[in-house]
Amino acid sequence: MKNIFSVTIGMAIIIFVAACDNNNTEQKLVSEKKNDTLTQTVEHHQEEEGNSLSLNNGAKWKADSITNANVGQLFKIVDNSKPASLNDYKQLGNNILDAINKLLKDCKMKGADHEALHHWLEPLLKKNDVLIKSSSLEQAQQIFTEEKQHLNLYHKYFE
Repeated sequence: MKNIFSVTIGMAIIIFVAACDNNNTEQKLVSEKKNDTLTQTVEHHQEEEGNSLSLNNGAKWKADSITNANVGQLFKIVDNSKPASLNDYKQLGNNILDAINKLLKDCKMKGADHEALHHWLEPLLKKNDVLIKSSSLEQAQQIFTEEKQHLNLYHKYFE
């Protein structure tokens, strides 16, 4: 079961790269390789995974309407959820994963804005993977709280 979720997350990242790179094969999903715009940012949010989500020289990144709509669906899923059991949390994680997969499939963003979206999305995928794999209600509650906090960063960094 653990391997299935790991494969699912790996596939989601591959789909994200393929979908986003549809018209631009030079773009790479490599967090170490940042372009000039990303390295010149003034505000940073360090994720425990080592990725850096930053503002665009003090301004929010531009997300397209499709991305904003798909992120809005993620917020609806989270805001309308009332998980009570471990199974509820795992199902919620699967619902979130479905919404992330749709976001990945529909992604058409390019350039620095696209790279910034990767920096926001990768930790969300990792947290959601942990939520789905949670072995206790307490762990699931903690991870879901962290996932909601991370989701809320979207409005701080994107418009």
